[in-house]
Amino acid sequence: MKQEHPAVPMVLEDPKRAPFTDDDRGRISLGMTTSVSLARTLSIGLLSRLDPGLTCVNVWDPAAGTGFAGLMLVRALEATGIQVRYRGQDIVEDAVDAARERFGATHDAELACGDVLATDEFDAFKADLVLVDPPFGVQWADVQSSVEARSAAGEYRFGLPPRNDSTWLFISLALEKLRSANQGGGRVAALVAPRVLSEGGAGGKVRQSIVEAGLLESVTRLPEGLTPHTGIPLYLLTFTNKHGTSGNAKVKIADLQTQFTTNRRHRSLSVETLRELERGLRTGKPGPRNRTVDVLQLLRRDARVRRATIDGVDLSWRLETHNNTPLDDDFLDSRYGPGSGVSVEGQPQEVVPHRVV
Repeated sequence: MKQEHPAVPMVLEDPKRAPFTDDDRGRISLGMTTSVSLARTLSIGLLSRLDPGLTCVNVWDPAAGTGFAGLMLVRALEATGIQVRYRGQDIVEDAVDAARERFGATHDAELACGDVLATDEFDAFKADLVLVDPPFGVQWADVQSSVEARSAAGEYRFGLPPRNDSTWLFISLALEKLRSANQGGGRVAALVAPRVLSEGGAGGKVRQSIVEAGLLESVTRLPEGLTPHTGIPLYLLTFTNKHGTSGNAKVKIADLQTQFTTNRRHRSLSVETLRELERGLRTGKPGPRNRTVDVLQLLRRDARVRRATIDGVDLSWRLETHNNTPLDDDFLDSRYGPGSGVSVEGQPQEVVPHRVV
């Protein structure tokens, strides 16, 4: 896309002239309200490649909190004449009450209280855009039976992560909530903690399934300290199913960890940095802090190899290759020399790497 979406400047307006300052975010809990910078980042992630010809947009917000980030996006879209249908859900009743008050003047907005991992209160609703700002590191053991029942019925089709972190469950639901590709598809923007990109085991398998399905669009590393209640560094991930059945062959990578301003110990992203993020996501052109890589470059292979010594001692160790390099006899010969006696035990595992930025 050559031009930014008309709603982008609305998101980047000076917050002193818009009801999106830190003082406006409410006092229910700092953890229930997205910061200005992160709300803008989510909106930029969703708007960067939104078709400017759309006149009606459905927005789903499965971890709505007090509705701050959702309303920023909705108002930016409505300011350009787009008809918006917003549906949000949160498990905390006080937060939902605050969100309903915040959305009071919005034409078509509904919010519900309940655990979306167990029950989607807007099951029939299909989305063009989905914001995912989930609680970090929250376990889902309390709703395990409901989650497993939904999985058995065909939901959570990318698999179930460890019960001590529900992030990939939120992302899976978001991807399944999008309109189908033949109906125009949609886009997801999610904020995640670093461990989501570095974990192995069940969580790593979910991550790998989503990447192999061609749904990952971009990974952006954000500065530390943008959240109002924790210093955890975050990543912005965007996903889309708009490519159809062929999948995304490329993934956009960006690193904005040093691109922050500080005012009274509060860090934020400048408008210039957000515009740089938007341009990179929209055009895919490389810049000083962003590039585009082939999805296969994210693939590593992991296997256990073995060799017997001249004394008959059986040695075994783990070996991995990166950038889609085959872990085969040719690789072993180049690594250890021809006739080294080193061989692979079983079949190498293909894994999306722990760190992509």
